[in-house]
Amino acid sequence: MNTHRLPIALASLAAAAGLAATLALSLARAQPPKDDAPKTDAPKADAPKADAPKGDAPGGDAPQADAPKGDAPGGDAPQADAPKADAPKADEVEKPIDFEPIPVPEEKLKVPQAPEWKTATRVQFASKGPRAKGCRMYRVREWLKVHCDGQTTAVGLMGGTVGGAYMYLPPAKEGEPAPTSADVIFPMREGDRRVFELFSFGPTYGGSMISPGLVLQEHWIAGDPAPTVVLR
Repeated sequence: MNTHRLPIALASLAAAAGLAATLALSLARAQPPKDDAPKTDAPKADAPKADAPKGDAPGGDAPQADAPKGDAPGGDAPQADAPKADAPKADEVEKPIDFEPIPVPEEKLKVPQAPEWKTATRVQFASKGPRAKGCRMYRVREWLKVHCDGQTTAVGLMGGTVGGAYMYLPPAKEGEPAPTSADVIFPMREGDRRVFELFSFGPTYGGSMISPGLVLQEHWIAGDPAPTVVLR
């Protein structure tokens, strides 16, 4: 046996043993550590489930509110009704002057009394200007009355048939410089022609003064069914 090679063999064995120990340590570090402590299962809390009301929608459990149904075909959205225009009151409806035949009395004309004018029929002007928006005309039998709301200082018959025409101004209210309305009453007779004027206050360089206002014209041409009345 060659004794001088023995140390070399022992050194080789020692190196191999060290390499094996290094590999074993590496493998031991690579493996996850084992937890030997006993595991305790945490109690699970069962959350109470609320039963949601089922709607009418297929396949869904969520509640659905029924929308009010409108009249439009195919649509469930509610529709607002269009505002309705207020019908005119009975005393605001205007009829033609000849809505009924105009009587021709053989005896002396009889002027309607105040109670008759309260139930008189409102009739139309043939033409009415923007300044006359506060004026209305009424008929009782063969008589017409033009009533105007507005400050009026005087009313005069400027020309035409005089017989049977009446003009009225109420007393001025306290604190008012002039009456706030005026009435013109006249009969309807074929062939009559009249022109009235309503005066009021108008501006001047020094303040105000009486000035011409509305002009009322009435004429009944022979053969026409009724007179023509214009207010401007």
